[in-house]
Amino acid sequence: TNDDVAPYSPLTWLGFAFLVSLIAMLMAPVARADTAPDAYDGVTITSVAVQSASSGQNSELRFHIVNDSAAPMTIIGVESELLTGARILAQTGHGEPVDLGSISVPGEETLDLNSSHLKIELTGLKRDFKTDEIIPLSLVLVRGTIPIKAHVHDLPTDGHKRQTGVRG
Repeated sequence: TNDDVAPYSPLTWLGFAFLVSLIAMLMAPVARADTAPDAYDGVTITSVAVQSASSGQNSELRFHIVNDSAAPMTIIGVESELLTGARILAQTGHGEPVDLGSISVPGEETLDLNSSHLKIELTGLKRDFKTDEIIPLSLVLVRGTIPIKAHVHDLPTDGHKRQTGVRG
């Protein structure tokens, strides 16, 4: 017998270690875009409210968002089991609002949908949104989602009154 010879060369062991590492990487869970934890790192959302409305109608979502991260974030929609869709709109002052499709918030900037010409309309409510309820929603971003809870209120609907806080 030849006891002085190793059963495997160092090159074989190196290949085996590489193969094990490759298999481990392929089997590791992959972060999907809709669950990416960095989707909302540095983002603060406050004053989340929706307009009370009946089933089948539309409602307006309002909130204040601060993007303290260095990267821009883009809102492309809102999801919930309680509605059929959402539209991101801008009131230009010339008739009907314009459907934007998305809203971008640059890094280290703030967007206040409580007092701006921008709004998010929740469409096709599947049930009544009653005053003082809390409605679970998800803001859909290009790079993930942010779960939010919106308080249902009787909000003023006129843009000017909304900016001044005067109810009519």
